[in-house]
Amino acid sequence: MSENASLFHILSWACLFLGWMGLSILAFPLGIYLAGQAMEGGVDAALARKLNSWSLILVIVLIVLAFLAFLLFAFV
Repeated sequence: MSENASLFHILSWACLFLGWMGLSILAFPLGIYLAGQAMEGGVDAALARKLNSWSLILVIVLIVLAFLAFLLFAFV
C-alpha cells in the first residue's frame, strides 16, 4: 500500500470507531434518562434497564478496544 492509501485506511477505521463510540456514549445518558422516567411511570422500566445496561457494556468494550488499538498503533 502506498503511504496515502495506508493513511486513508487508518483514518477511515478511526472515523468508524469514533462513530460507534459516539453512538454508545449518547445511548448511556439516554438509558439513565429513561430509567428515571420509568420510576415516575413514564416509560417501560424493563426497556429502560435493558438499554442502560447494554449501552454501558458497549462503552466499556469500546474503551478497551480503543486502548488495544492505541497499543497496536503505538508499537507497530
